[in-house]
Amino acid sequence: MITSTLEGRLLTLVNRTSRSLGAAGKVIPPGGKREVQLSVVQGNGHYMDELNAHAEGGRLSIALDGSPLFQAQSAVLDAPIGGDLQATREVWNDLEAADDDAIKTTFTAPAADTTYSGSDLDGAVGPGEMVPPRNIVITGTTGVGEALDGGTAVVIGEDVDGTLRTENFTLGAIGASSSDVQTGVIAFKRVVSVTMPADASGSPGDYEIGFGTKIGLSRKLEQGALLKEFTNNAVPGTAATVVLSGTSAPNGTVEFNTAPNGTNDYILAYVPD
Repeated sequence: MITSTLEGRLLTLVNRTSRSLGAAGKVIPPGGKREVQLSVVQGNGHYMDELNAHAEGGRLSIALDGSPLFQAQSAVLDAPIGGDLQATREVWNDLEAADDDAIKTTFTAPAADTTYSGSDLDGAVGPGEMVPPRNIVITGTTGVGEALDGGTAVVIGEDVDGTLRTENFTLGAIGASSSDVQTGVIAFKRVVSVTMPADASGSPGDYEIGFGTKIGLSRKLEQGALLKEFTNNAVPGTAATVVLSGTSAPNGTVEFNTAPNGTNDYILAYVPD
């Protein structure tokens, strides 16, 4: 049996009309607001149909735990799929754009293997928390007369559950006036340390470490695909790319076709394992 966590989850219903509305066993006056436990709504076919109809007709504004549920999307809120099977709904508002040096700003490739941690991670995020978890990106850049030997970089950090994870990055060897970008698959909540390989090129280029566009899921998606997704209240023309938990522990990741830019909103629904 797969279930979702319902205890304490709250729906806020706002009447957008000039007349009283009946919804989820409540009477909501014109312009009024009522709160109802999600557990009361879930599994009640009449309540679900009623809320869907009001939302699609623009008569109700609905928020789940304070996050707006866009019009015509109420059907994806932890809704029963069949029997005891439940879907998980994720909402990300104003999701932050990828940032190439959010973990560690530009630094010269070290002459010896070097581990950076704590205050060494001097980016805007540094060793702080990323919400939601994001994948790590390491970028190498060379100018005129510079080179990078490449090698293996090791990132250690916490996943969404606080479990330590290790990811290895194979950095490319590049010549002058070039760049090399290595994109991770694990979504980290926090980076604890980064070990960079020794560079003996003589005139080394620079590296910077940041986060990318892959978002860590809050529930494990071991198989299957997304049920629904919305970008800025619309179904995207190109579906998001999903990496399952077997490749991206612990829960898998999603990468939207329209990249986060600080203002884009995303909603997705899937059946977790």
